[in-house]
Amino acid sequence: MTIASKGDEFARSGGYGGEYLTARLADELVSLCRGILIDGAVDRNEARGLWDWCAANPGVSRSWPGRVVIDRLSRLLADGAIGDAELADLKSVFEEISGFRNGFQEPLAACFTDPTPEITFGGKLFAVTGGFLFGTRQAVMQAIVDRRGRARDEVVATIDYLLVGSRASPAWKETNYGSKIERVMEMNRKQSRRPVHGRPQIGVIAERDWVKCLGVIPSTPPAIHDSAETP
Repeated sequence: MTIASKGDEFARSGGYGGEYLTARLADELVSLCRGILIDGAVDRNEARGLWDWCAANPGVSRSWPGRVVIDRLSRLLADGAIGDAELADLKSVFEEISGFRNGFQEPLAACFTDPTPEITFGGKLFAVTGGFLFGTRQAVMQAIVDRRGRARDEVVATIDYLLVGSRASPAWKETNYGSKIERVMEMNRKQSRRPVHGRPQIGVIAERDWVKCLGVIPSTPPAIHDSAETP
């Protein structure tokens, strides 16, 4: 059973005390990430230790950013080797999580569809933009395709969702992903003024909401070894 499925099962049974305990675990996870960063680096033992903590506290998988951390670590540990570049990227993720656990700064938050639309994958077309805590943009697009959705970089009139990564910038309007967001917002305004039959509004969705809709996560990675070592 994966960490995520354990979290779902125990939450259904009331094993985690509801939303309060899930939030508490998320706060503890953020504190652990901050503690790891005290010396300014993330090493292999710390990565494995955080994975073990998540495995012992599967309820954190139901939170943001818990789900992202678990998925990121599972992919990082999957081949048993962690390189320096991967550790540096993990450090960047921890830094951003520690800086804003609740997600986007204003005014970007106001751009998302409210309320958050139902997010499904089968046959749906996603445009992706921005940087993602989940991983590279290619990894995000592959996750969509794996769930029978379709993904692309460009915004077109036929997309169902614009998925915005959590690595936001206060100057988002001046960025490439800012222009994509504004284009979708304009398309939705036109649709509101002159509705086209059978064409719904495009959902502008945050990474944190998309992550909650993903499937299972591998639960037990192989033992870590230094990628620089000779097998």
